[in-house]
Amino acid sequence: MPERSLYQRINDFGNNMGDAALHHLGNLPLGIAQGVMHLNAASPIAGGGLKDMTRNLDSYIQRREQSYQQATPDNTASYAGAAVGEVLPWLTGVGELRALGILPKATTYAGKLGSLALEGSLIGAAQPVTSGPQTNL
Repeated sequence: MPERSLYQRINDFGNNMGDAALHHLGNLPLGIAQGVMHLNAASPIAGGGLKDMTRNLDSYIQRREQSYQQATPDNTASYAGAAVGEVLPWLTGVGELRALGILPKATTYAGKLGSLALEGSLIGAAQPVTSGPQTNL
């Protein structure tokens, strides 16, 4: 196989970095959705349809992560892209605003539970569960 040109290597670097950044940015909304779905599916009034949708979302997230791991090489570009994707949401100020108390705090039990679920989802979004008992309801 012929050696790749400098242009091709630069292009590969950009593609790997971009793929990793977009994947990790996408983890945030998926993690939030997963947290909300699990919170609702755990409710005693949740029906089988909601539990099925939650399992389907878990399955999609697991397949998405496995596909990403298989398709993305372990190199400097993918690590840099992953770091950008993990840090960028916090650079927008959401985490800092909550830490500084600028975002409103919940005063009711239900509000606090929702806030904690959202906060946990935001933190856990970057580390989706792809195996083990946590993927089951």
